[in-house]
Amino acid sequence: MLTIQTYGSSAIIVSLEEKIDIAVNEQVHLLDELLTQSRPAGVLYTIPAYHTLTIVFDPELIIIQDLEAKIRSFESQLINNSSKNKQRSIELPVCYDPTLALDISYVMEQQKLSWQEIVNLHTQKAYRVFMLGFIPGFAFMGKINPYLEIARKQEPRLKVPKGSVGLAGLQTGIYPDEVPGGWQIIGRTPIPLFQTKNEDPFLLKAGDDVRFYAIDLDTFNKIEADLEGKTFDWNIIYG
Repeated sequence: MLTIQTYGSSAIIVSLEEKIDIAVNEQVHLLDELLTQSRPAGVLYTIPAYHTLTIVFDPELIIIQDLEAKIRSFESQLINNSSKNKQRSIELPVCYDPTLALDISYVMEQQKLSWQEIVNLHTQKAYRVFMLGFIPGFAFMGKINPYLEIARKQEPRLKVPKGSVGLAGLQTGIYPDEVPGGWQIIGRTPIPLFQTKNEDPFLLKAGDDVRFYAIDLDTFNKIEADLEGKTFDWNIIYG
């Protein structure tokens, strides 16, 4: 079930079934949870992804064979998938107005969908945060409705506005800061995903459930104006 390979002299990568799948991702996070709870000496930190868990360790404190044996000891629990962690649910407002949804007209044309159908499809379900990456705090979420499945832009933008909500393949994601990017932008959230003044600066965590709800442009502008220069209390949107 598990494939373990070395990654340099101080890390290993544990791989499960190679696909974007909620059940597989849950097993990744359960493995991370079990490893954290057992606290083996020498494990420095872990990086969960779609179907892998990278484990960075100090080779002077634990030998790789012992770490592999510890990981193997969790296999039966992974099969039962008996995680005790409470999953967080988060609701985020998104404005799908074309002035902010830079690619929504293109998505409408390519997918043969109306603006309202795109909004309905994107807000109809909760999405699992499979992993964080690309830039700090960028959450890869899915899976989206197959009617929304669309390829990345052939030529990425040099600047994607902070808070932009995009589509790429069967994934959706939010840009926590203004950076280059190639996802198809269908909306924007006024809620900050990254706040340097917080002890933990990132809103979203791998394993979270995120649901979007639509707001109009006036509401977006009001929320954005109200939050300008302030630290937003994330606790009010945690379920």
